[in-house]
Amino acid sequence: LTDFYKQRGFVDFKILSVNSELSQTRDSFFVTFNIQEGQQFQFGNVDISTVLSGVNPADFEAALKVKKGQIYSPQLVELTIARMERRALDLGLDFIVIKPRESQNEKPLTMDLVLEISQGPRIFIERINISGNTTTQDRVVRRQFELVEGDPFNPRQIRRTADRIRKLNLFGSTGVTTRQGSAPNKIIIDVKVTEKPTGSLSFGANYNSADGVGLLANFKEANFLGRGQAVAFSFTTTSNTNNLGISLTEPALLSRDLSFNVGASYRTTISNNALYDTESLDVSAQLTFPISENGRLGTKVFNESELIKNVTTGSTIIQNDATRPRRTNYGLGYAYSLDNRRTGLNPKAGSFLRFSQDMALAGDENFVRSNLRMGAETYIGKDDVRLTAVLESGALAFQNNTSSRITDRFFMSARTFRGFAPGGIGPRQKGVGYDDALGGDYYAVARFETQFPIGLPNEYGIDFGAFFDVGSVWGLDPSISSSAGVLYDSFTTRAVLGVTMFWSTAIGPLRFNWTDAVKKEVFDVEQTFDLTISTSF
Repeated sequence: LTDFYKQRGFVDFKILSVNSELSQTRDSFFVTFNIQEGQQFQFGNVDISTVLSGVNPADFEAALKVKKGQIYSPQLVELTIARMERRALDLGLDFIVIKPRESQNEKPLTMDLVLEISQGPRIFIERINISGNTTTQDRVVRRQFELVEGDPFNPRQIRRTADRIRKLNLFGSTGVTTRQGSAPNKIIIDVKVTEKPTGSLSFGANYNSADGVGLLANFKEANFLGRGQAVAFSFTTTSNTNNLGISLTEPALLSRDLSFNVGASYRTTISNNALYDTESLDVSAQLTFPISENGRLGTKVFNESELIKNVTTGSTIIQNDATRPRRTNYGLGYAYSLDNRRTGLNPKAGSFLRFSQDMALAGDENFVRSNLRMGAETYIGKDDVRLTAVLESGALAFQNNTSSRITDRFFMSARTFRGFAPGGIGPRQKGVGYDDALGGDYYAVARFETQFPIGLPNEYGIDFGAFFDVGSVWGLDPSISSSAGVLYDSFTTRAVLGVTMFWSTAIGPLRFNWTDAVKKEVFDVEQTFDLTISTSF
């Protein structure tokens, strides 16, 4: 509670007393906190000062993360200090310490801040000791340090290192302490960890209105052979689909902040919301690295193989796709992601962005596939009402006078666009005895949603929500769109309003969606109710 309030500018917050009371049913306690909130403060004047010769305060202004008028937050001050100390290292200044001096102004409710650049003690790291890691190799822990033996000692970097070791989630407990070295200007760092189980085997079941009942099995090992590598194996099956996946991730290739992943997936469908079967195999190797505080860039090589078979529909377009041989391609791709939902100042708000492109450069047919996903979320009221907004889009471009197949194109699932059946919107071919979704080379959808309590006791686990989805799937090659019976090839907006009930139960989370398509086309396939359930054991 103290951290929660002080991070939001309530610098005088106090917990006056805490009372606990046993419920009448004697199966739970009521805990009451009596608090004094105080006034909310903003940053006042923010200055940088120093008495060191050869140090220019102006060189540190770009590192400032606070400015006048912002809500006061100790975390924001701490982040600014860390950035200024990193700036000092970039300028070749060792043993620099940033000391914050704060002055509280009661009348205007502001907090003046002076960041003083001073010379710290000249202390060096003599040795880093690691103990307790009976399974995990030393290098997994050691590579979390930004410092090595012989470097200037920086307490702030040591605290960040301790946080990174904990975030590995490989140990039950982690302790990082320092002690006097062999000389007054030397220090020894001791890291003591306690191993914990890092592997898991789980089985589960899920249900949704589109795919029916599904069974799943997952095996995960987060510390393979004590190297800090992650291995995952998964198998999912429904009445019409089978998915098999395996992956290996090295989070610190060459002991650097480079994540290397190798994965493969195999998928088959049997008349899954369609009158044909499919088979696909994907293999990829990806290298991901940071390019900013919250941004990462991934590059990959991939191989894709897809086949359409057992067509039982009268659609001439799908029949023609089935006569084409298995498509096999090799290519390159990249993905840029930016996400501050966990690292931002406000843990209850944030945004994300992901843009990727896959370029099939060799094989049967060359193409470029682009995807964009971006969104934001925040909480309002007493942090019990969540607002989210997500935008998704994709584009597919084939080259050398070739056209996409039905397995290449984009389809709207019930998860992507609520209120319609899988393949219920977008281009389709309709004729005597058949009505088949074709998918599109382009799609775009925006989803807006809110989730809120309705006053029921928390132990019921029930929340409600409302949402609005708007978007479209469109675009076929002229050689396809000119076929008889093709509908909705051009961009046509669809829109859906809906309400949701979220229910946390003993068998897993349930989600009930009731929808109404406020804008649709005549032959679109609506789905006015959707139920999703997922559980594991």
